[in-house]
Amino acid sequence: MRTTFLSLILLTLSLSVFSQYNVQPYDSQDAFGPIGTQECIVVKIYDRPADKVISDWKRLMKKKHDAKVEVTGMETFADNAEIESVSDNTMDVYSKVVMTTNGYLEFKVAVNLGGAYLTRAGHPSKHAAMSVFVGQFALKQTQEGITIAIEKEEDVLKDLQKEKTKFNKNIESAKKKITGYEKDIAEQKEVIKTNEQSIVTQDKKIEEQSKLIAELQAIKVQK
Repeated sequence: MRTTFLSLILLTLSLSVFSQYNVQPYDSQDAFGPIGTQECIVVKIYDRPADKVISDWKRLMKKKHDAKVEVTGMETFADNAEIESVSDNTMDVYSKVVMTTNGYLEFKVAVNLGGAYLTRAGHPSKHAAMSVFVGQFALKQTQEGITIAIEKEEDVLKDLQKEKTKFNKNIESAKKKITGYEKDIAEQKEVIKTNEQSIVTQDKKIEEQSKLIAELQAIKVQK
């Protein structure tokens, strides 16, 4: 009982870290394959595909709790699972994943303890332990989902930073070209200025040459 109590405290502390997500286990009723409608423990799982949740739950039940596992669609049946934190006896665990339109999955778990289905009223200590067990699984799923989401967003950030670096390089290249163009413009302005001065000098020479020709022509006529 003390272990369950400590686990509940740790789970509550973990959940507080994800306060923006409602991942607290709660009770409900739902239909599970051949066993019909039963009381179940429900948790919300965020940022995780349904197939990943199902495969991870199957692996957990099979590898760690020695259950024979069957998956049918969105439902999983774990036969004779050994979950020592809940009971010393084996149990049949029925679970299902429900898609919602609210951005999360509902993971529902019903348990046959061997002649009786797990309920809060009928098995308070085992129900509390199973709530912790299911809650820890859901919390880990959400954590993994968020980790993957962060990695994807970090990849997007890296791409954005690369694009920014490219833009900065384009700006520097353009600035260098502008500096080069400004230098060329300044040089061409000097060429224009020099040639304009040469034109003024040349106009004077042309004017003087024209006068000289006119004077020579006048002398020729007089002869």
